[in-house]
Amino acid sequence: MTDERNADKPEGLRLISDSEAAVVPGTAARSTLTASDEVSRGSAYALDCGAASVHVYARSVATVLRLHGEIDASNVERVSASLRRFLALRGPLIVDLGAVEFFGLPGIRELLAFNRECQRASVPWALVPGHHVNHMLQVADAHSSLPLADSVVEATQQFVAASGDRARLPRTAVTWPRR
Repeated sequence: MTDERNADKPEGLRLISDSEAAVVPGTAARSTLTASDEVSRGSAYALDCGAASVHVYARSVATVLRLHGEIDASNVERVSASLRRFLALRGPLIVDLGAVEFFGLPGIRELLAFNRECQRASVPWALVPGHHVNHMLQVADAHSSLPLADSVVEATQQFVAASGDRARLPRTAVTWPRR
């Protein structure tokens, strides 16, 4: 059934099935949406980036890009290219790195480059760093250079407040339930 729904998706994007979600790194905490969640919570697509994957969630206020796995020199360019694709949307982006298990120094350089590209394109974005990424940001002293948020909910609220459109704020918090 997911193959039929993926037929009209752009190359590199696909809806993930329930069985695939069980093997995606970082999903033990039920951090990704699956095909059965599509109707009630919105579509989820996955971009393969080697040891990492980017899961895409369209929300009313912003597009959430949730990364899983490991980001290092071997795949940082693929991850970066995957994130940059979404600059064309010209809407707010939330990059959630909370499920990233390893984050190397090349990732910091790419986040800083992504920040500059977002600024040039006038695309608002927020970074939810998670534990591993937060540690690397502290080591690299890059905290003040990036638009950080503690959670996807906080980032969403920041975008709503910035737009002045409180009617678009979801009445319930978007959470990633644990299994």
